[in-house]
Amino acid sequence: MTMFDCTLIIPMHSQPNHLAMALQGLVKHSLLSHRILVVYSRPEVQGHATARDFIFAKRTEAEIASQINTPLKGYHKYHSVQEYHEKHRDWCEEHHIEFHDVTEQALVFEEQYKTGHIYPGGIWEGGQDTAFKDNIGLTLTDTELIVNNWDADFYPGPGWDAPLAHLLRHYKEKQIVAIPVHIQPYKYKIIPEWKNIFEDTRDVACNRPVFALPWERDNGQVYEYEWLEFVHTWQRDEIIAEPCGLRDYLHYLPIMMRTVDARRVGEYCYKGSGYEIEMDDRRGKMGFLKVCHRTSFIMHKGFIVDEDNA
Repeated sequence: MTMFDCTLIIPMHSQPNHLAMALQGLVKHSLLSHRILVVYSRPEVQGHATARDFIFAKRTEAEIASQINTPLKGYHKYHSVQEYHEKHRDWCEEHHIEFHDVTEQALVFEEQYKTGHIYPGGIWEGGQDTAFKDNIGLTLTDTELIVNNWDADFYPGPGWDAPLAHLLRHYKEKQIVAIPVHIQPYKYKIIPEWKNIFEDTRDVACNRPVFALPWERDNGQVYEYEWLEFVHTWQRDEIIAEPCGLRDYLHYLPIMMRTVDARRVGEYCYKGSGYEIEMDDRRGKMGFLKVCHRTSFIMHKGFIVDEDNA
């Protein structure tokens, strides 16, 4: 084992501008010492130049375009992961952030798997690519704890990691995975706590509090001070648990777990249903429990507006 408490894997499908935000948040808000692995491939070689390769079954092309192509004003600084890394190499080294280019392996992988993962809302072709890179990250992990599948568009709340590590070390005799409260910002009326806003895809979306955005707010932008106030308001010194595979109240990523357990469970799959859903089901069959400490928060699909990334 190394000097670090945990290895955190970011399997990059695209979204270099969200990656910049995520890394800043991890450095700013983490209490543990993390070895951060950014596993990526070059889009000009592999052909993943867009942010999302999701084929929505129930939405028009115009609706999809309005969601994923509208520019975030002032935040499209980087066209690739390499560009970001080159501009921030010293800062990344200082904070133990490693970049692993797996383009050649990914090209071979793509020849074998091209079908995409199946979700109730459609087929996401990027899921296989993400699963492949996360699996590579697991082989590079040499710490006691691991956080895998940290999406580039996740942003942590203050001290998000310490409560999760505490759960794993306190319940060291039990098969558990530790998970934060999973938040998404939406332009909806305020939703009651744990109310599911995706009733037609309950088995995928899970229940979670929602960060309600003002209607005039652009494309998921959240000010840092708003996020900190939200976390402070919703934090509770309590634990919620449910078996893996049961998605009534808890999401299935990101998760922190013991590396020895992650290796015992095995790699993400490349066929069939969503890879992270299949993994949650597999852990459930092995008797794992998802445990959420309600002082630990992450935001998904928001974009933090802060002077650090302005």
